[in-house]
Amino acid sequence: MKLQLEKRETTKKSELTRLRAHGKCPGVLYSKEGAARPVTLNLAEMQKILRTIIPGSLPVTEINADLDGEKFTVLVRDIDYQRVTYDIMHVDLMPVEEKDMIEVKVPVRVSGQDECPGLKVGCQLKLIQRHVKVRCEKSKMPKYFTADISTLNKSQSVRIKDIKVPEGVSPLVADEVVIVTVGK
Repeated sequence: MKLQLEKRETTKKSELTRLRAHGKCPGVLYSKEGAARPVTLNLAEMQKILRTIIPGSLPVTEINADLDGEKFTVLVRDIDYQRVTYDIMHVDLMPVEEKDMIEVKVPVRVSGQDECPGLKVGCQLKLIQRHVKVRCEKSKMPKYFTADISTLNKSQSVRIKDIKVPEGVSPLVADEVVIVTVGK
């Protein structure tokens, strides 16, 4: 996925409104040091990228960005939407390199629904944590975690300690936090 960025000089509300009217979207490109560079991106390109992403996977999706010939990989940190129309109003991007330590929310996917004894007797699956926040090098960032519920009966759950976390990845939540549960 590629995203073309342009430097943005203005931060006035009237200029930002004009950008949006011309199919552009204001954004901010943050650096590791915390400095922010105002940028403009093509709204159609960003919407195309968002349509191709598996729901819930935006925090771990790497996007190849180009800012005036400078190429780098970015992660989307935040997207602001218009409340009524749900149009993209603003995008925050964070450039990352392979050895950078990052904190990211990794999506949780559930497997084993067909074999789950609890679901067979009429219980419901409740996904408590859709994402697990972790700290790791970008090169070791998992695309998702899998919570296997194939052996869960009524009133049982899968916790952080029950999922396989790759080496070099540290969850930033307690081991006892419930991810998914099967119950009435």
